[in-house]
Amino acid sequence: MAQIFNEAPTVNTEVTEDIYQLLGLAPLNELEIAVRLLMPGKDVGSIIGKAGAHIKLVRDMSHSKINISDNTTAERLVTINGFPDSVLKAVNLMAVKLEKDSMAVPNQTGMGTPPLPGVSFNLPFPSTQCGSFIGKSGANIKDIRETTSTSIQVAGECLPGSSERIICIQGNPEGVTKVIYHVCSVLIEHPIRHDVDLYEPDRSPIPQSSPPVGGPWMSSSYKDVGYRSHQHSYGPYSPPNRAHGRFTRGTRGFPPIRPEHSPNIQDRLVNIGRVYKQHGDPHNTHIMYIPNDLIGCIIGKAGQKINEIRTLSGATIKISDPIGDQLERTVTISGPLESIGVAQYHINCRLHEDSRRGSYQS
Repeated sequence: MAQIFNEAPTVNTEVTEDIYQLLGLAPLNELEIAVRLLMPGKDVGSIIGKAGAHIKLVRDMSHSKINISDNTTAERLVTINGFPDSVLKAVNLMAVKLEKDSMAVPNQTGMGTPPLPGVSFNLPFPSTQCGSFIGKSGANIKDIRETTSTSIQVAGECLPGSSERIICIQGNPEGVTKVIYHVCSVLIEHPIRHDVDLYEPDRSPIPQSSPPVGGPWMSSSYKDVGYRSHQHSYGPYSPPNRAHGRFTRGTRGFPPIRPEHSPNIQDRLVNIGRVYKQHGDPHNTHIMYIPNDLIGCIIGKAGQKINEIRTLSGATIKISDPIGDQLERTVTISGPLESIGVAQYHINCRLHEDSRRGSYQS
């Protein structure tokens, strides 16, 4: 159900003055860049506001160009174009609005407890640039986490049909904006030198049998990221140059593309999950059923892949032994809801990558 906001839109007036002063960071070079955010429809509705009032306000106050993809998918891309200060102003205004609206619904969890403050943003990001963002031995991302007081996860695999990986940022509006400042800095200081296959949200239906997984800090776009429903900043660019769904060097725009899908494999990816929660217990259990012939791509050689997923997510993951003629194996994921969501995302990425390799070989 769409949310209706009766009050007049409000903004943080400090943001409209000097975003760098607000963040306590040095100004970035004045090069035009573009940041894309992958958001669930509910969050997009909050950003747009009643009759488009809030998105108009954000555009006017930030002096940025903001485009929102159509609503034919559960997740939508919000593209922000402009100079770094304009992009950061827009991001901060959106984050403040999302946090305010989420806090205005105290019983959204259905458990009678108010949600925690904070927001979650997901950025599809060129895989080739992730190394610069993470830094040698993870030093850069560790420093960013500490100085911004945020949680930052970088996906180990590319999104379906693309050469982009998700960067999931969770924290308060100011902290999240600071992280995106560092994302912009990487794009300016380390220009993209290779073609980028852009990600576009899957237009196929989302399975209703799988309940959302995630904590109060995790937007549903990251909860539902998976094979059927997957969640930039690029720049500087020159005029659009589309070639076979790729984003080539010198491009400023974001032409739409459609990732390739493998319906046969997609139907076989059983993502029938159930979340069990004991009241007062911060840990939960999520169960996935994976076909026997696909379980190997999750485990990896000598357990390398599953151990990587355990490390990235912080969740406890157990895979059942094969039993008789059973066609599926049970994958049990335990831990905080946030960790479960991250683990489920990486598992779905592995399944998708394996299905793509199989479809190319057939």
